[in-house]
Amino acid sequence: MRLEEKQKYSVAVITRTKSREFLLKRVAEKLLAQSFRDFVWVVVNDGGSEQDVDAVVDFYRSRRMPAIVLHNGISVGMEAAANLGIQASHSKYILIHDDDDTLEREFLEKTTQFLESTEARSVTVNITEIHETVTNKSTNISWVRPWDTGMPSLARMVCINRFVPISFLYERTLHDEVGYYDESLKVCGDWEFYLRLLRISDIEKIPEYLANYHIRDSSDDEFAINSVKKEFDHQRHDMLVRNRLLRAELSDGKASIASLVTVGAQLWDAERKLWGIEQKGREAFELKDRILGRLRKNWFLKRVFR
Repeated sequence: MRLEEKQKYSVAVITRTKSREFLLKRVAEKLLAQSFRDFVWVVVNDGGSEQDVDAVVDFYRSRRMPAIVLHNGISVGMEAAANLGIQASHSKYILIHDDDDTLEREFLEKTTQFLESTEARSVTVNITEIHETVTNKSTNISWVRPWDTGMPSLARMVCINRFVPISFLYERTLHDEVGYYDESLKVCGDWEFYLRLLRISDIEKIPEYLANYHIRDSSDDEFAINSVKKEFDHQRHDMLVRNRLLRAELSDGKASIASLVTVGAQLWDAERKLWGIEQKGREAFELKDRILGRLRKNWFLKRVFR
């Protein structure tokens, strides 16, 4: 057993990976550049090549970055991989750092300082969304936009997930109170965990752009595709989470079909109004196209028959 497997660090950075060593190296370079260094890098190889992952991790260990590696012979999924990494490490705080995202240099310093100096148990930051392409295991940035995630209130989070794991640092002890990531979920596991967490504690925010969420718009490597691109998976698991929560509260008598259909009617009214605005916008564009088409036709006829 390596020393880092027994030692307690301030932060355990949990990275789930599979057959994306070129992205794993990018993660490691950004971690090595962190202004705060009291962390251990926990790499969970979820069914990929053990030799390739070990080569990457050993190189960064040689550059004085503490690291733990777990190898899964077969893929167990994102949420189970996260749980394995958490349980294999010892730390006060946890960051789930996927292998395709990156951190700004002061992320760990500012988030740990915030949690140490306040009564908050978790904190998120604003995100830079980076769209990129992958060719021959090389990434090229297509475009970038700032993502102000807003305040992650319970009222806003029940609507949709407002941030991604790379932007979120939290106390390990929260798992003792609300449980670990739900391993039955293929995607949306982070959002479902945040909903459980928000039942007992607020999520605070530092309004600085300290985390980078990378999205591959195109790739010649199937393993480089983001899970967010698998839209149907997200829609289905979003439905599973919502239905499960509602069924539990209906069974416990904490919610009623009457209240749900009342809220549903209000949402349907809002949807109809938005649909009407969308239709008017579409009709305006169609009218514009007809007018422009007629003007071009008249111009053409004048040119030909003058």
